[in-house]
Amino acid sequence: MSSRVRYFIKPPYNSEAAVEESPYQEYSALGVSPKRITLNKKTIELDYKNFYSESLSRALFLGISSEWLNSLSEKSKFVINKESLKFLEWLKFQDLTIENKYLVLKDYESFRVSIEGLKPQSSGVNVLINILRNSMGSKHLDLNSLRYISLLIKQTKISAIEPRNIETVSSFFSSMPWLREEIGNENYLKLESPKRLIDSFSISIASTLLFILKTKSKAGINVDTLKQLEPVSTQGNRDKYQKYCQNIISNFGTTPLNIGDLDDLTELILLDCLPTDRRVEYLDKWVKYGCCKSISNKTKRGLQCFTSPMIFSSSLWPWPTSIEKHLCSWICASLKIQPADILKLKRNDFVITKNQNGRPLSLQIIYYKGRSGVFHESPLLDAGLIEAQALIEYINHIPSGNSKLFDNHTPNISLSFNTYCIFGRISRIINSPNVKEYILKNLSSRNCSSVFLNAFIGMTNSELVTFDKWSHQQKSLGLEYSASCYRKTIIKHFPLHFIGLAFIKNSAVHASSDRYRDGDLVNYSSHNSDSEKISYLTDSNKDWVNQHGRITRLVLQDIEKYVYKPNLDIAIERTQDLILRTKIIKSINGLSNLNKININSIGLLEDDSRFDYKKNDPDVLLVLDSPETIVNMFHYIEEAQRQKSRLIAHSLTFFEMTVLPTAEWMQTLIQNKFRLDSIKEARSTYELIKKNLPKLFENELNAGVSP
Repeated sequence: MSSRVRYFIKPPYNSEAAVEESPYQEYSALGVSPKRITLNKKTIELDYKNFYSESLSRALFLGISSEWLNSLSEKSKFVINKESLKFLEWLKFQDLTIENKYLVLKDYESFRVSIEGLKPQSSGVNVLINILRNSMGSKHLDLNSLRYISLLIKQTKISAIEPRNIETVSSFFSSMPWLREEIGNENYLKLESPKRLIDSFSISIASTLLFILKTKSKAGINVDTLKQLEPVSTQGNRDKYQKYCQNIISNFGTTPLNIGDLDDLTELILLDCLPTDRRVEYLDKWVKYGCCKSISNKTKRGLQCFTSPMIFSSSLWPWPTSIEKHLCSWICASLKIQPADILKLKRNDFVITKNQNGRPLSLQIIYYKGRSGVFHESPLLDAGLIEAQALIEYINHIPSGNSKLFDNHTPNISLSFNTYCIFGRISRIINSPNVKEYILKNLSSRNCSSVFLNAFIGMTNSELVTFDKWSHQQKSLGLEYSASCYRKTIIKHFPLHFIGLAFIKNSAVHASSDRYRDGDLVNYSSHNSDSEKISYLTDSNKDWVNQHGRITRLVLQDIEKYVYKPNLDIAIERTQDLILRTKIIKSINGLSNLNKININSIGLLEDDSRFDYKKNDPDVLLVLDSPETIVNMFHYIEEAQRQKSRLIAHSLTFFEMTVLPTAEWMQTLIQNKFRLDSIKEARSTYELIKKNLPKLFENELNAGVSP
């Protein structure tokens, strides 16, 4: 380190009072005072205005030249050198006086927090103090400088740590407010719910990964066959993969009857080899000629038709490519695994339980966490879940001699729709009709919302310019192309990178404690949610207290009678899930006679072929705001109150898991969601007919059924 730093020796001086009395007099210090310093391949000139600035700069130089720094890791060295450079650059423009000599580090902290927008713990002051401490043992630090540095450290109090801004999948999409116009206000609001979003995300990504891996397996293509399809001699690399892609399509693709009728293998080949803007023209010619060999390798505009393949590359086949690696790592992050640990995962970290016939029953990831020194277990996944299927299929595609899941893998990817970029390739695949249909099928089978798929497609189909494309345009014009300039210049801009592993992991953690409803996402108050929590959701708010305790009151008498306490946590969680999925409607498009609509015993619309309301939102619970619906709910709540003692005694699990959440959900809708005139009409109707309504829960009580 010191060999790269030029310095000079100043002549000695005898002024013990320099620290307190004469900071602006002619001075000369004993020891090493660097004239310029080079750290992390960057050199800055140092400008000493008085004793204090020289002492501080020299102490920092001695600290980063000490044996202490050599004992640290390369990553720690880089951070220390970076913080030192930033501080020394800032110090050149400061005037240290008797009044502010001990405030210099606090002033620097204020600068980093107020001007640069950092958290106090990220200001670098703690790093600087550590460097200064390690410089105090140096023989090159004179007594006056040592006294000054010692008092500076002692009198500098670092500000308290502030909560860091948690980045999530929701925050990624919320950084693009223009997305509301693309996907609609209702879908945009759903992005705020971690539970809905992470479930939708994990199923969508797992479906995409499984589509790729299963299609590759079913193709039965041998790597030697792919190598034989490579042209023997070509003029250049572009001509080589133009002919190679043409050979792959003609050998393994199936001629479509029409543009929208492609089998999965043909679709995957085209997604890997054909850019989106050239797809329609190519398929038109293929359908017209009936043979892809007759199609020119150039478009009408004279552009090369194909791009270099990745999934069907002969050098990578049949092992996972960067596309599959990213998709698999995102699934692992959705299981709440730390990003640093994901990159270290090995084949033997996956515990797959099988039955006697070798069929997988469950999957769990058990891995060693180096920082905490313990083994961590991911949630246990049923092998029937799409996430488990995708992970098992991925493991089966890893080379037998390679134990690591993500060898030479870079987790972050730029948000670029460039044909050759990883994100551009992934977005092409997810937007594919075949893949989209497969994702929606899996979402529907799990009763999950398509909120992520809607947001992703809305984002990728927008015609806005990404940073990658904008910066290339700026470079060609010789203009500034920094990220900050992009954000200032382009009002409707994209994030620079796609969702990172930390975003996904944080959302997965939040999803386990999600308590939001769609209606809560619209802030009708003048204050923010923090003020709501601190100042409004208190014991003085009796409405909140009453709402918070309805379930408890429902079983309060039974606690006294039976010394029984139900599992309220599960009941509350199930209630919130029901409320979250509920959508109240006043009418249905295309149906004028609402009396012909079937409503079940708990007030939900039954499936009806006349309207397909679950097509884009499979998990939605559609409730019609009508007197008939509310009458059904009144009756259910009344029967739950009447039969609660018997249900607790004979069918406890059914009471906890079904009756309690359903009754709470109904009461919430009646109090907060339905129109007042519907409630009044339903109340009068119910009072007239309740004696004639059938009793509920008789079958469960007689059979002791538990769900």
